[in-house]
Amino acid sequence: MKFSKLALIIILHQYFVLFVFGQPPANDNCAGAVLLTSAENYCDYFSSTTLNATDSGMSDACNAVGDDDVWFKFVVTNPVHWVTVYPNNSDVAIVFYTGSCSNLDSLTWVNESMSGYGEAVFLENLTVGDTVFCRVFEAGITSTAMDFFICVVGPPANDSCINATEIIPISGEGVTYDIITAYALDENISAGACSTVSPHDIWYRFVATTNWYSLELHSFNQSRPSANRNTCETIAELRNDPCGGSEISCFSVDCYDGSSSLERTDFVIGDTYFIRVYKTDNSDFNSTSLTLRQPIPQPHDSCIAAEILNVHPEYCDNSSYNNQLGGATETLSPLDTCSTGPYYDLWFKFEVTDTTAIIKAKVNSSGNIGISSFSGTSCNTLTHLKCSDTNDDGEDELLYLTGLDGVILYM
Repeated sequence: MKFSKLALIIILHQYFVLFVFGQPPANDNCAGAVLLTSAENYCDYFSSTTLNATDSGMSDACNAVGDDDVWFKFVVTNPVHWVTVYPNNSDVAIVFYTGSCSNLDSLTWVNESMSGYGEAVFLENLTVGDTVFCRVFEAGITSTAMDFFICVVGPPANDSCINATEIIPISGEGVTYDIITAYALDENISAGACSTVSPHDIWYRFVATTNWYSLELHSFNQSRPSANRNTCETIAELRNDPCGGSEISCFSVDCYDGSSSLERTDFVIGDTYFIRVYKTDNSDFNSTSLTLRQPIPQPHDSCIAAEILNVHPEYCDNSSYNNQLGGATETLSPLDTCSTGPYYDLWFKFEVTDTTAIIKAKVNSSGNIGISSFSGTSCNTLTHLKCSDTNDDGEDELLYLTGLDGVILYM
């Protein structure tokens, strides 16, 4: 008699354990679908499983056996979305629906990858505000518990030119943005001079408040996936307004490690400029940044603010004055005969103590530099004397003046 009671207790205990751990998941049916958040430009993975899932009775099993499905849903925030599912060593299938749980309309399905590989689905022509349901199951004939990750991704907010991110330039500083283009769409605007591929691009814009800006691309010591991986470049195009306007210039940097820049001094103050960024291999998620840098205005940018130079009677002290033309603005008057301009110039002056003077402009970096000289007692009464713009890009200029006597010389 005591043995019978013990046997009964063991049997009940076993039954109770099986009952507790045999419960189906909360999202076993459409009504319990887990709400996923559509992230912008990156995967926010949600971990799930088909353990103890049952058959929802749906007929569209996409060339598989859908007897252990679980359900998810997301609210459409963009006409296009990507849904990615990464399983363990299993063959995953996904079916998509619109409508409601009581009236589902099949949208599409996918069951293409081999066992252990993920499925990535591109959904397009969606209606913003609608709910899309995702039914996920292990595709094999024999039901096997499948652990997996799922995420929903939308394109970046600045995926199109009309939604370009506005950059507010800061004088003397750089404004930097991280560049991720993997989920960007192709706007069907032809690639510029730096590439031949059809780009999946993102956009930025800014209003010029000075004539000079520098654009920079930096990639951060990323390891290449394999030795035979195709070369990947991040490309930036500077374009005119309106959206999709003509390309002004472009430059690029290696996706995995490097820096590159574009510097121009011919921006028109008040005009809007667009920066289009894309990668030649859109599958890469490497870290790249874009920086728009605005120089600090030069204090001696105009004649009336000309910097006073000290004259050395016996030698040329090249280290006395170290200036950058970055940030200089155009001088419209007075003009000289060396070139037609525009002149992004800085001004200097000194008092002549002899009948001759030698002026040397030493170039510390690339650029075609020129020197123009004027005499006079004020900026309003200048007389052009002589100019020099004969050497090639990156070479110094030398100006030799004679017949001087006690005048103030402007340059």
